[in-house]
Amino acid sequence: GEEEKMETTQAETIVGIDVTIKGNFKSPSNITVNGTVKGQVDTKADVTVGEKATVEGSIQARKVTVSGTTKGNVEARESLEITPTGKIFGDITTSNLMIQSGAIFVGKSMMVEKGELAEQEETEEETEDAAPAEEELVEEEVMQ
Repeated sequence: GEEEKMETTQAETIVGIDVTIKGNFKSPSNITVNGTVKGQVDTKADVTVGEKATVEGSIQARKVTVSGTTKGNVEARESLEITPTGKIFGDITTSNLMIQSGAIFVGKSMMVEKGELAEQEETEEETEDAAPAEEELVEEEVMQ
């Protein structure tokens, strides 16, 4: 209810336009990057990469919106949106993908069932060994 909303708005982390962070970034709440992060961004909530922002490292979050540049793999448990100014150079995994006209995406995309990424920590070993089905990859490439 209302308590949850207050907690997430208070704990939101914003990396300013002139700020560069080197190192891994872990937070339980929303992260908005308007500057530069060189390292992994990991949250249970949402990540927004602003228009002038750069993330050099992987992103793991519930919902990811990329309007800037991301160089690294992106794993969005619920949804991933690349806006017209967004650029992703890396592989993406999500259950709901939106790539808007003008966006740049260079990499492989893997679609999963909603909720499949939730227990990622326990199943990490298994998923690394299992190669994605050939059909899935071909299907994604054709769509681009």
